[in-house]
This record gives sequence, C-alpha cells and structure tokens, in this order.
Amino acid sequence: MDFTISINHEKKYIHYTHNGKLNFDIIGHAWAALMSMEEFTQKKYNLLSDYRHGSFNMPLTEIERIIEFFLSGQEILRGKRQSLLVSTPYEVASSTMFAEEVTARVGFLVKVFSSEEAAVGWVSVRDGDKLQ
Repeated sequence: MDFTISINHEKKYIHYTHNGKLNFDIIGHAWAALMSMEEFTQKKYNLLSDYRHGSFNMPLTEIERIIEFFLSGQEILRGKRQSLLVSTPYEVASSTMFAEEVTARVGFLVKVFSSEEAAVGWVSVRDGDKLQ
C-alpha cells in the first residue's frame, strides 16, 4: 500500500499520509489499519490525513459510500477531529463537500487545510483539552 501511519503521542493525533492514486478500496485499507489502533479507537486520538502527494481517483458519488462506512463506526468517530491536508483545487473542492457531509451526518468533525501547520493545530490536543 502507498500509505504510512505514524503517531504523535505528545499532541495525541495520528498522521496518515497517502502517496499515489486514491480510490475507495485503498482508503478502506488505511481505515482498516486505523480502526485497529488503540490510540484511534480507545485513546481517542484525532487524525491528520495528508493527501498532498496523492490524487483522488474516484467520482464524487463515492462520498456517499465513504459516509456509509463511517456511519458504521459512528460511536468511535463522533466528536473526533480530522484534518484533511490537500493541495489541488479538485481535492480542496471534493474534500470540502466530504467534510460538510461527514460532519453533519456522522458527527466526525472534519476540516480541510492546505498548510500542515494549520492541519496539525486543528487535530492537536493541548494541555487543558479534553479527549473525547
């Protein structure tokens, strides 16, 4: 697979980076790995998904399929934050549509960013923050 997963224990977030073309099945493999991680499921770490070196290779209609998958894990995702780090206009537009739908329907608080600093700031847990 063309993805890596690392953990920032200090700021309590998981950094998922993808290189190459993205489709529903490839994203599904990464999410299977995330959903098996104690930090993500029990310790409630947030998620930074870095797609700057990847490209979406799926129609926008796949958003519904991804949301259906997220609904099945809603008890883990509700209230959790995710930064989507993207770099092209198409990925910004499609990610923004996705973020609005997921936030409204699943309660997974997703925001789109083009700078890593802002993306990390959104998902980082700071002193005084409460983990979900």
